[in-house]
This record gives sequence, structure tokens and C-alpha cells, in this order.
Amino acid sequence: GQKGWMGFNFRFHVPILSREIDNLKRVFSIVMIILQTAAPIPLNDMEKWLIPSTNAVLYSPNTQVPRTGEVALRKAIPANPTMKSMQESLEDIFYLLRFPQRKPYGTMEGEVKNALQIATKEQELILGSVPLNMKERGSELYNFLVDGE
Repeated sequence: GQKGWMGFNFRFHVPILSREIDNLKRVFSIVMIILQTAAPIPLNDMEKWLIPSTNAVLYSPNTQVPRTGEVALRKAIPANPTMKSMQESLEDIFYLLRFPQRKPYGTMEGEVKNALQIATKEQELILGSVPLNMKERGSELYNFLVDGE
């Protein structure tokens, strides 16, 4: 007959190949039926079996992981170094307030003083990022937060 590459005959028998694929489909179906009867898995309700990644983060033992989308967004937005250090001080206070037992008020007082010191030293930098049409309102809010007036 017909000689192929290096003496090998490369004649494909399509009917035999399709018959074997049909046999594999049958075997696979039988195996799936046996598995489903032996250990039923609700295939229509798979999401109950899988924990979404958002829930996995919310239940993470790492207590510094942001628990809400708002906090995650605040931490994701790059800020200038001054605002970032103020934000870190305030986030530390937020973290310390979550303790159910005795609250470390001394530590929180230090964080408040740190944030207030940064806010008073860097007034121009803080108000410099406020849009021109909101400068007056920004100054009012700044004075209220720093002086309490």
C-alpha cells in the first residue's frame, strides 16, 4: 500500500474514531450518573458551595484588611504624604475603636494629637487641593474640624 513518513502508514479511520468518541461519551455519562447517585451534589445551586472572594476577605482573620468598599477605596486612592499620614492616624483610631473590651484611649489621644498637629502645620497644603469654587466651604470645614468653630 501507501507508505508515509519514515515507513509509517498515516491512514485515519474516521468511522472507528467517531465510534470510540461515542463510547467515551457513554462511559462518561455512566460515571457521572454513578457519582451523582453515590454522593449527590446539587449542580443547580453551586454558588452555595463556593464562598465568594468578597466574603472570604470580610471574614479574614487579618484585622487590618478593609471591611467595607468605602474603606478599601479610601486606602486605594493615592494621596500626598501629608494627607496619607493624617489618614493613617485616623484609620488607626477607627481600628482601635473596634475593640469590644477596654479601649486604649491613651493611644487614641496620641493619634488625634498627631492628626491635629499635621492639620495645623499643613493648612495651605490641605486647602490647596480644594477646587476654587469650593474654597470658602473648604475653609469653613477646615476651621470647624481644627478649631471646633
